[in-house]
Order: sequence, then structure tokens, then C-alpha cells
Amino acid sequence: PALKSLVGELQEVRSSPVMVAMLAYQGASAEIVDSLPFDVLDVSHHEMISRVVRNRVGGFSSLAIHSTHDFAHKYEEVYGSTSAAARLSERWKSEDNKEKEKMVLEQLCKSGESLLKDLGYQLPEQASFGPILHRWGSAFCAGEVTQPS
Repeated sequence: PALKSLVGELQEVRSSPVMVAMLAYQGASAEIVDSLPFDVLDVSHHEMISRVVRNRVGGFSSLAIHSTHDFAHKYEEVYGSTSAAARLSERWKSEDNKEKEKMVLEQLCKSGESLLKDLGYQLPEQASFGPILHRWGSAFCAGEVTQPS
């Protein structure tokens, strides 16, 4: 009973999703990414991009291009084909989803690249790994969970 109560309350918490295009680079391409003068670039007033995150780990330099909430809502039926959702349901492994995934990734990557170019930064032409799409469905909670009764 207590678990059902908690699950019920968690289902009531609203959240705002984001979609993330993740890319990783090695070698000379990684050096280009490492030269970016930020780890986290918060973006305001952009139709598609809300944040770009740079990280270096395990011999890779990576970029995570985060969408706006509006963009993620527009494509709420699209999931990355390598996601946990795809592992749990055949629906997300479908050719239709893969085509939509490809389109969303292309939009995010081109928009992120264009944004960085407008700011004076050039990205490598090809990632060593990716891009892959991650749908972060409950990225930002819009409510609070109270103590279950």
C-alpha cells in the first residue's frame, strides 16, 4: 500500500523534458572540442537549443547538445533507438521511430553547430562516436513530492 501511494504521488509530479544529442571525439577532433572556452554554455532565447555541455573522460571529449522544453514536447513520441525505452518496447525499435530519431538528431546537431559557429566556434566535421539521442523525459520537475500519508 505504501509503495502504491508513493508511485501515485510520483505520477502526479509534472516535469519538463529535454532531448539531448550526444557526440564524442578523439584525437585532433577532441583537441578542437577541448579548445572551447566553456564546460557549460546556457543558451537563452533560442528556438531549439537550451544548453551545450562539454566534458572530457576516458580519452574522449564529448558534447551534449540539450534541446529546449518546447522542442522536446514537439517530439515527445520520439526516443533514441539505444535508450532504455527501446530495450523495453518494440515500438521504439521501429523503422518509423528510427527515421524520426534521425530527423531530430539532425535538427539538434545542425542547430547546435550553427549556434556555436555564430558565437565564433568551429566544431569538427565528424564525431568519433555518435550522435546518439537521449530523451530525458523528467529532466526538470515542476512540482514537489510530499510525504506519503
